[in-house]
Amino acid sequence: MKRLINLIVCVSIIGYAKKAFAFIDGGLIGGYTFYGTIEVIDDEYKHVQGYQYSAFGHLNLNAEIFLLGFGCAFQSGMWNYKINSETQDFTLVSSFGPDIIFMLKISATTRPFGRIGFSLFDRLKYDYGEEFKNKIRFLNSGWISMGVGQLVGEHFIMFVELQRYATRMNQDHSLRRYMVNVGIMFAY
Repeated sequence: MKRLINLIVCVSIIGYAKKAFAFIDGGLIGGYTFYGTIEVIDDEYKHVQGYQYSAFGHLNLNAEIFLLGFGCAFQSGMWNYKINSETQDFTLVSSFGPDIIFMLKISATTRPFGRIGFSLFDRLKYDYGEEFKNKIRFLNSGWISMGVGQLVGEHFIMFVELQRYATRMNQDHSLRRYMVNVGIMFAY
């Protein structure tokens, strides 16, 4: 009798594990910053625009109605803005840090999701009109995004997301940008 109970418990655990199991995903993203502001000391300049790309990967818990993933993300990009009618450049050479994704399965093919993360380190190059800076900063940036994906194959999801990204260069300088990203995710 004891063996029968143990067998039933083991079969139940294995049966449940088929419905909720860990797997991996990875994605590539490209996007455009359509609006942003940069703060230099007490002045705020608008019209930050530019392009960026990124990649991410997660180890996921996949249940029947949602996916929750913990992983990391890499971002890079180049933007420009104007100070006193002069165009200045801002380059995020690399940004790397943890990333969390939460994705709902609302239909057989549609996947709305949200992501949140922060950078462990940023490598920045920027010019704010007085001097050129080439810096490495730690725990400097954070992002939050919302998007929707469409299943285009058994393991591929094409998606679009709206992302807010904030970077603090030092006490006197910060950058906030809003971007639209398009990407593809491989989920296995």
